[in-house]
Amino acid sequence: VVVRLDGGEPRKIPVSGAVAPGPKGSEMYVADGARIRLLDLSSGATTSEWEVPLLQYPERLDPSTDGTRLVISNRLSGAALWRPGSPPTPLGRGYGTTLDVAWHPAGDCVTIATVSGHHGEFGELGVYDLEGRALMDVEQFGLFHPEYVCRATSFDAAGRVLLCADGNRIHLLDTGSWEESHSI
Repeated sequence: VVVRLDGGEPRKIPVSGAVAPGPKGSEMYVADGARIRLLDLSSGATTSEWEVPLLQYPERLDPSTDGTRLVISNRLSGAALWRPGSPPTPLGRGYGTTLDVAWHPAGDCVTIATVSGHHGEFGELGVYDLEGRALMDVEQFGLFHPEYVCRATSFDAAGRVLLCADGNRIHLLDTGSWEESHSI
């Protein structure tokens, strides 16, 4: 990874796994096997390091809006919500490839779009609070057909609408009820 801070010279920082912005603009989370490190980008030094054995070799690190929590995911173990220094909390079924993650603007819940099966025929859109509890019944939304697998998810700026894009449409869900209001 090459970073440039404050208009200075580009600096090469060796990493072997997924990366994500840290809580401060001058920090970066780096996954390395079963460890996640927090790097100071100005020096390249590791400022903190944690063992996260539940999700070895994460393929994605998705930080919360304030950077204090991460959704960590890989194909074998699925996704987990993690706060540095605490055990990770598994989210969803515990397997599948994470296609997209969206944090609510208030930082109090997260959505995860996953796909599994030999050909990606089974999709799941999960919405979870910070304790890992499901806030929405996945089957209620019915994203279990290949052409309707949620591939991208996002909240509107106010956090009142959750958008889910599949291969055909964009579905808009009201975050008060988690029910689909309409699709376009």
